[in-house]
Amino acid sequence: MDAQVADFAPLDESADADAIIARIDAAGIVGMGGGRYPSARKLREARAADVRFAIGNGMASEPGASADTTLLGQHFEAVVAGLEIVGRCLNGAGLALAVPPGSKLPAPAIEVGVPFAGDEQRLAAHFATRTAPNAGQPSDYGVAVFNVATLFAIFEAVTLGRALRRRIVSVGETDQWLAIGTPLAELPIAAAGELRVNGPLTGRPARANAVVEASTFSVGPARAPADPCIRCGWCAPACPESLVAEHLHDAFEANAEAAAVFDCIECGACTAVCPSGIDLVNEFRALKEQTRHRAALRERADAARARSDARSERLARQARQRQAQRAARLSSNHSW
Repeated sequence: MDAQVADFAPLDESADADAIIARIDAAGIVGMGGGRYPSARKLREARAADVRFAIGNGMASEPGASADTTLLGQHFEAVVAGLEIVGRCLNGAGLALAVPPGSKLPAPAIEVGVPFAGDEQRLAAHFATRTAPNAGQPSDYGVAVFNVATLFAIFEAVTLGRALRRRIVSVGETDQWLAIGTPLAELPIAAAGELRVNGPLTGRPARANAVVEASTFSVGPARAPADPCIRCGWCAPACPESLVAEHLHDAFEANAEAAAVFDCIECGACTAVCPSGIDLVNEFRALKEQTRHRAALRERADAARARSDARSERLARQARQRQAQRAARLSSNHSW
């Protein structure tokens, strides 16, 4: 890491928020906890929303994904410095670094025991109101959440002038620094067969020719084939949004629609408890796309029908006008 060359002149402590955010943008930094949302845009939106509290997310909630924990062990001071840079951009916002119980890290680290607190919505609600969210965004709570790898990248971009070129990734049972763009097929773990990125609960099957991306924090083996749903009902009490995952699974299986799926925050709680090993989160992602696609088709069909009805009405009106004009001509007295 230390041999990486600088791409920009480092910014000193006198740099204002606009200069810092522009540097983060130029460095190509995005949400590195899997979200991929541009960090510069998130900061601009947080400033516009007058967010006053920033959280570093080091919860590492995916089983087997320890890259964030290793990063904190190797570069804790740099991560905290990145969080402080975010605070400077947010007009001196309050700062906290959320870590799992037993981490034993100094302030501003705060150990958080909320299940699935790796989900930034739940984490924001925990710090802001101590109540569960209702599919809201962190800014709804006056909070901005940044993954610890994102904070480290912000530190490097602002303080050391380095663009985002590599990141730490859990590859199987080890954590290693990999260049962004490294083909997954080149990793030794690829010899074992199909791969999955970003964990067994909320991750996704790796695409053909997939590479390490800025948002790739874990690469592991694919999930085992699932068994059929046994209607055990374990998924319902596990869901923090009180959804019945079994019904959403049925909608997915039937290639149907389900408006309720948009309340799913993709935390992976249902997947974690499913005794059949069904990849429910990815099913619900597909169900969301399926529902959006059908809604878009209906919208286009409705628009086309409205255009057709308007044309038919216009043609009928013109025909009535021509008929009225002809009748008027026939009934009029002509002088020959």
